[in-house]
Amino acid sequence: MGLPHGDGRLVLRLHHRRAHAADEPAGKPVETAANNYIRVRSSGPYKVTLTSANAYRMTFAGGNLNNTAQRIPYSLDFLGKNSDTTATITRDCSKAGVPGPYPAAEDRLYLQATLKEGGFGKAVSPAYQDILTVLIAPKIMPDPLVDCSALFIP
Repeated sequence: MGLPHGDGRLVLRLHHRRAHAADEPAGKPVETAANNYIRVRSSGPYKVTLTSANAYRMTFAGGNLNNTAQRIPYSLDFLGKNSDTTATITRDCSKAGVPGPYPAAEDRLYLQATLKEGGFGKAVSPAYQDILTVLIAPKIMPDPLVDCSALFIP
């Protein structure tokens, strides 16, 4: 699905080869695997904030987000929320546990992207992408208390 970066970014990459009618979602939406997650280990409550650099639209290097032939919109399921707009996804979470004897306690924050359009009529590029920035910050006390590892993709 993506490549984690040391600076807290996750690069979302979904590819299409050529604009053919067969590339269009028909019935079942085109989506990433439901087993992609971000692992968190924390001894206390924490806040998770996710933002999309391109407002949940993928394009390629040099592509123009204002040109419908050069962008592919998608929706994202994360922390029990679905977003396909410029909205930032935020959630306060209870502690995830700390590293210890195997298996170590952790939260797995699952995420899944679903294409809203197929590749038909789109500019050809093997590298449509968006950059998702996930920030995890400690909190003194969450409000309300949520077990984020229990939030699965529907």
